[in-house]
Amino acid sequence: MQSILPYDCIVDILKFLRDDKKALYDCLFVNRTFCQLAIPLLWSRPFEKENMKKSYIIINTLMGCLKGREKQQLMEKFDKSIEIKPTLFDYASYIKGFDYQNFEYAIKKWTESYFNNLRQPFNIHIFIFQILGDLIFTRTRNFKMLNLSHDKYHDDDERSFEYNIFQKILTFNNIKKVLNNLEKLELRYFSWEHDIDGTFGDKISNFFIELSKCSNNIQDLIIDIFFDSTNTSKVSRSLARLIESQTNLYSLQVTEYIDYSFIHSIQSQANSLKFLRIIELSNFHSLLPILYHCVKLETLELTEYFEVEDLCDLYNSCKSLPPIHIENLLAYQIEMERNIQNFEDAMAILINLSKHKLESLTMEFVTYRTINFLKLTCPINLTYLSLKISTFGLIKLYEIFSLLKSLKTLIIIESGRYEDPLSPESTDKTNQLIQLAISIPISLKRLGISFLVDLSGYENFYQTFSVPIQELDIYISLDDDHLRKIISFAEKNRYLKRLGIMRFNHSRLDGHISNELYELAKSLIPIIGETKKIKHYVNR
Repeated sequence: MQSILPYDCIVDILKFLRDDKKALYDCLFVNRTFCQLAIPLLWSRPFEKENMKKSYIIINTLMGCLKGREKQQLMEKFDKSIEIKPTLFDYASYIKGFDYQNFEYAIKKWTESYFNNLRQPFNIHIFIFQILGDLIFTRTRNFKMLNLSHDKYHDDDERSFEYNIFQKILTFNNIKKVLNNLEKLELRYFSWEHDIDGTFGDKISNFFIELSKCSNNIQDLIIDIFFDSTNTSKVSRSLARLIESQTNLYSLQVTEYIDYSFIHSIQSQANSLKFLRIIELSNFHSLLPILYHCVKLETLELTEYFEVEDLCDLYNSCKSLPPIHIENLLAYQIEMERNIQNFEDAMAILINLSKHKLESLTMEFVTYRTINFLKLTCPINLTYLSLKISTFGLIKLYEIFSLLKSLKTLIIIESGRYEDPLSPESTDKTNQLIQLAISIPISLKRLGISFLVDLSGYENFYQTFSVPIQELDIYISLDDDHLRKIISFAEKNRYLKRLGIMRFNHSRLDGHISNELYELAKSLIPIIGETKKIKHYVNR
């Protein structure tokens, strides 16, 4: 049946559905045109994690794409007992993204299933791995993404991955030619094993060097590796070489754990880099001069273990330092064993140097001292503010709201997991929340909250808060009593269009929220569901 929709419209519809695998699969049965357009989207990244339940089918289908000689070789390995069905499409040609470990996992599960746990022919797993890998990298027409990340959940034989991956990936036919067009490389690996002789470090280093020779158009580079080796400095130098060899790198995610010396290579991408995420930052003095030069950098993210050096010299002279040009600054899910002041100083320096452009700030370990600093040098153009804040930072937070005339989104997660050395000895929490509610700017459209108070504290906040927000996210589990307070707030604020509840489905299924009260809330608030994701950990 011919489609009544124009071809271009169908293309646009299916591109919109590219992340909805179920909808794309249903499109296969609409008509021939839908099928021909949906197949390349479904097969663009067949070995991503969500497809692994279908790994047996994927391997069978790729076997059907083999040429006559390759099929004959495969059948000989199985003593002609294997049935290889012809395929309607050249599925391998549509593959744009390759997830190495999941590919290995899929072949392993296929062989285990085929032989039903009986003894497998010698090296059959390696043979299938090589012949299908050669197929993919010989046939692919528009390869863009390579994922070499290591997930221990799917890897029973960790050492086979750990010691061979960086050599094996380069043995596939046509691989270096294909990698000429590589746009995204993702490598995440974590191991406590000690690389005593530096062999593993050598293999990673050599892989980075080979990649720097053939892949110079990587636009999105993710390197998050942790391992104990005598060769980390060599790995760092080779990573620097890979970064410096790129011509148009706009997104970079790296960890400083291996050796911070590679950090200087980031400056080579100063005219293209828009996104920079650093895991386990340890050398702030080296990073800052690089940020001055990255004139196109829009987003800087800092996360995980944070143990930078003393920054008193930079903090005291930050008014005389050159500006940086970021619009979004994030420091989240931070782990610190000591010296919160160094973190406070680092954030104060970054905020001060970017305040002329900063529009979005996500920050943890927000203390009394941090709020005092923000009062003095607050980025007045902020539209998004998300804070995980100490109790005594919270009671002072209202003092900066008069400066934020353009604020659209405010997230406040109160945390009691760290001490605030400048905190007052006591406070009236309820009155402070009322003061906070009164002070929130009228420009706000979305509010997300999690306070360390009982229900009466939330009730006083809702009764006092009068800004006509459109979205409310509550980052705690709710029950009927709390939902009644929100319903009262919604009756007062008819602008509220969405309510986000943490663990929404869990609360409903376990009866914390009754159907009767939920239906009443739905009559006032059109959309009720799960809270929007934020960067902060929320445990309540």
